[in-house]
Amino acid sequence: MSVVFQLLSSPKCYSKHVVLFFCFSLLVLSGCSEDTVIKFYEEDEVLVYISTGEIQCQFEGHSIEVSKGYLIGGGIQVNEEYCGYTSQQYITVCGAGTSDIHVFEIDKQHLNKAENLGFSAVNNLEGGWQQAECPEQ
Repeated sequence: MSVVFQLLSSPKCYSKHVVLFFCFSLLVLSGCSEDTVIKFYEEDEVLVYISTGEIQCQFEGHSIEVSKGYLIGGGIQVNEEYCGYTSQQYITVCGAGTSDIHVFEIDKQHLNKAENLGFSAVNNLEGGWQQAECPEQ
């Protein structure tokens, strides 16, 4: 805040709008949690996803345990797991796929290994994804 006082007491003439904008910016930025900012820059995990393999009218898809087993079998520890769906549109017809996915949080160092197992980073999903309740199987 000392910068604000320096601006206000400076012999230079600053527009009230400039000073107000600067104060407002400081107020907005001060609302950010330090933990959030630090976590954003020190993130060691990455979210990866894989299709459930569901085929309309034919196959309900793999359970999240099956998909998780691919990662564990590949020597990758899973920190968190989620069911969800992508924003990709699929035609509603028997034999077509669905947008259902399984999402896993893994250590970033294992991303290449997960990609070799058929997983992709969630940040590559055009349109993102939405979390959903996992079906009971």
